[in-house]
Amino acid sequence: MPGLNLLPWREQRRLAGIRRLQLLLCGVGLMAVLVTVLTDYLGRQAQQRQIRENATIQQAIDSLDAQLAQLAQHEVEQQQIRGRLQALESLRGKRLFLVDLLEQLERAVPQGVQLTAATRQGARLHIHGLAHSGSLVAQLLRNLSCALGKTELQQVKAVDEGEAFELSVALRADS
Repeated sequence: MPGLNLLPWREQRRLAGIRRLQLLLCGVGLMAVLVTVLTDYLGRQAQQRQIRENATIQQAIDSLDAQLAQLAQHEVEQQQIRGRLQALESLRGKRLFLVDLLEQLERAVPQGVQLTAATRQGARLHIHGLAHSGSLVAQLLRNLSCALGKTELQQVKAVDEGEAFELSVALRADS
């Protein structure tokens, strides 16, 4: 065989293989850069979308918080109104009690007796007054014990106008 020199062909083949390897490496590197850029872009898009969704959710939460604050304010106002209604009912009950007490007191006072003061302390009613005679004071005591409750004569003294008296009445629970 004549002397064939296969070295340049092998050298060309080796250089072509190196070029292919370099191109493949450049392609892989380019693909890696593209994949990295694409992944970064998609990640940033997802992050932006998540930020927008979070902002929307936060707005909804703020709106609901405002509604809850209004609801709490309405509940406070409702409690205040209930308290006022209870106070009014209590006053109405006391008014009816006082009206009834005064009506019973008016019916129990006979002609010739004048009441000068009536004070209530808890379940006791203290009455001061003037009567033309002692028998009218006794009649007042009987009438009051029938109408209101147990009566106690505290003091009777003679004055120019007749008899000045002080008495107290233990009010019954149903009075």
